[in-house]
This record gives sequence, C-alpha cells and structure tokens, in this order.
Amino acid sequence: MASGADQTLRREIDHLGRMLGDALVRQHGPELLSLVERIRGQAKILRKDGDTGRLTATLAGMSPATAIDVVRSFSAYFYLANVAEQVHRYDEVSSQSLFRETIGRLLANGVAGADIESAVESLDVRPVFTAHPTESARRSILDKLRTVAELLAERSDPRLSDRRQMRIDQRLAELIDLIWQTDELRRERPAASDEAASAAYYLGVVGDGLGELNADLRHELRAAGLAVPESLRPLRPGSWVGGDRDGNPNVTADVTLQVLRINHRRGIGHLLDELRTLVGEMSLSIRHVGVSTELVTRVEESRAQFPAVDEKWGQLNAEEPYRLHLTFAIERLELTLHALIEGRVPTLP
Repeated sequence: MASGADQTLRREIDHLGRMLGDALVRQHGPELLSLVERIRGQAKILRKDGDTGRLTATLAGMSPATAIDVVRSFSAYFYLANVAEQVHRYDEVSSQSLFRETIGRLLANGVAGADIESAVESLDVRPVFTAHPTESARRSILDKLRTVAELLAERSDPRLSDRRQMRIDQRLAELIDLIWQTDELRRERPAASDEAASAAYYLGVVGDGLGELNADLRHELRAAGLAVPESLRPLRPGSWVGGDRDGNPNVTADVTLQVLRINHRRGIGHLLDELRTLVGEMSLSIRHVGVSTELVTRVEESRAQFPAVDEKWGQLNAEEPYRLHLTFAIERLELTLHALIEGRVPTLP
C-alpha cells in the first residue's frame, strides 16, 4: 500500500496530467488527447500481458506530424511529473534533520566535539559543473519548469486559500501552454558560451540551495554546543565550462576568456540583485544604532568619489549610513559592469 506521502505525490501528478490534457485540447482539439490516452492504455496492457498488437497498430497508423505531437505530449508529461517529484522529495527530506542526526551519532559514538569542529572547518566540498556539448535543454524551458516548481511548492501549503489555489492553477495552465508552444530542443549544437550560460543557470539554482545547506549546518552544529564561525561555508559550487582541456578542439584560450567575461558579468549581476535587496532592508538609523568609525570614513570617501550619487541620495539617507554605503557599492559595481559590457578595463573615479 502506498504511503500518504506517495499518494499526495500521485494526486499532484494526476492533477498536472489533467491540466496537460486540457492544454492539448486547447492547442490541437480533443483528437490528440484521445490518441494519447489510447496509447497510454495500450502501453499498460503491453506491460501487463505483453500484447504488442494494438499499440503497434496505433503507432504504425500515425502520420509523422501526429507522431511528433504524441512524443511531445509524453515529454511534457514527464517534465511535469519530474518537477512534481523533485518538489515532493525536497519537502520530504530535511537537511536540518540529516545534519542533526549525523552530529548526534558522532557525539554518541565518542567523537570529541573539538574533532568535529576541526573536521568541519577543513571541509571543502565543491560540486563542479562540467561541460556537456550535447546538452539540449533550453533555458526557455528550464525557466518555466522552475516557476512550475515554485508554484507546486506553494500549492502544497494546507493553509492556502481557495482563491490563491485558483490563481496558482490558472498560472500553471498558462505555463503548460507556454511549454507546449516552445521548442524544447536547440536547433544547433551549443557553443561554449551557450554551455556557460546553461551552467550559470544551474549554478544560480544550486547556489541558493547550497547557501541554505550551509546555514542549516551552522545552526545544527551550534545547537549541539559546538563552536562554529559565521564564515563557515564548506559547500561551494563551481564550473569548468569553457576551461576544460580534455581534447575539445573548440575550447581555445579565446573561448576561455569569453566564458570568464560572461561569468564575470553574471556574477556582478547577481551581486547587484543582492545589494539592491539589502538597500531596501538596511534602513538602520544613527538615531537608534551606532556605526563604526571605518564605515563613517568609507562613506565620506565615497561621497567625494561619487558626487552625483551623493547629490541624489546623500541628504535623503544622511542618517542611514548602511543604506548609503550600499548605494555607493551599487554604483561601483554598475560602473564595472558597464565597462565589461563595452569591453573596457574597469576603472573607478
């Protein structure tokens, strides 16, 4: 008998399957959905008693255009089912509980706390993305599937209102239509720059998750009474796309430089996003908190260095030095980014 969690997953996949069926009807009419369902039923019979006759006859009678639509239907179904399972497994497994259990077992088996602290501080785990020239998944599809995952995670909240549930289902239906209407395969073999962009996408996804894992690890170590520096980050992602020297003739020194520039720009873009969020949060006022001499000195140096920024924000944020300092940092990064885009060596005033 399936567990409650497995039944929940099955219901979610069935729900997505029905939404995909509705999309097929919207896009191509009921005939395609009827054909897909007939093939599904015949495949079940094949698995049960080995009867290939009906399925073979159905497949042989399809035109090439119809066969493409059928294959795409099943591909879309498996896209959605895989996303649902990933969301389900993520909710099912808690990194905090795994860290807590591991630390508890080590201590229970006589491992000294100091030895655990030393071992953790020496950890350096780096999941590295390698180059895959045959990678065909497009970011256009990956972005939509990521949004589907976010919506499914929200949809699983039992406190969700009926109105929000309806909005989520409407958005899921839109995304499924968009996935169907999007070419899922690249038309040409990806270049190193395409591979770098794909790796950067995954690095962004995994990077957020690894940040949470690092935070969970620090929390559980402290909860066990162990000393942990706030800077502890043993899990860090990496990529060697565009830098591999394993015989790929397309990866030259120029290609490596091009990929480094791409990654440089993406890294700065990510930092800018984070700093803009911090500017909104760091509204600390000197009326309520003290600030270091170093920060005051740095802000005054930046005022002289960026008079236009000071003229715009200096008075408005005069009593919010953290926010002002971050605003100057954003200006530095934006100037650096513009220089990189224009192919210049970044220089600051």
